[in-house]
Amino acid sequence: MAEPRPTLGARVRSALKHAFHVEPPGMAVPAPEEEKLLKRMIDQIVSRGMAQPALLFLESLRPLNGVGAQAMHFLHPFASVIVEPRAYERIAAFLERRGSIEWICRAIEDADAARDAGNSRRGGDRRASGSDGGIGASGPGDAGG
Repeated sequence: MAEPRPTLGARVRSALKHAFHVEPPGMAVPAPEEEKLLKRMIDQIVSRGMAQPALLFLESLRPLNGVGAQAMHFLHPFASVIVEPRAYERIAAFLERRGSIEWICRAIEDADAARDAGNSRRGGDRRASGSDGGIGASGPGDAGG
């Protein structure tokens, strides 16, 4: 005897059960391969002194990270000429996940803080020594100069 066929309503409910699934809030954790790629990218950002502009850019686009990931997929044929295609795909896939921007921002902040701590230990951090010529530095027209 044949098993009864599910009703149309049961089939639709089964098909749509996970249609609107949203990942839980919180930070996304990258896979080891993704983390390696992201760390390499973050190290380049921090070594060039672009941590703060990168954080500003990422924080301002946080609500659109899914759209940005889809734009990366759209631009993949053009970007693959410049960057490694597999790495580009992995980063785009990571950016699709909710909380990915938060993970990247924290990793940039941590790498920047570690760089600043390393510079201040060596005495090479101009910001810590106050010799950057910023506010409070005496210039040629000042009473102290």
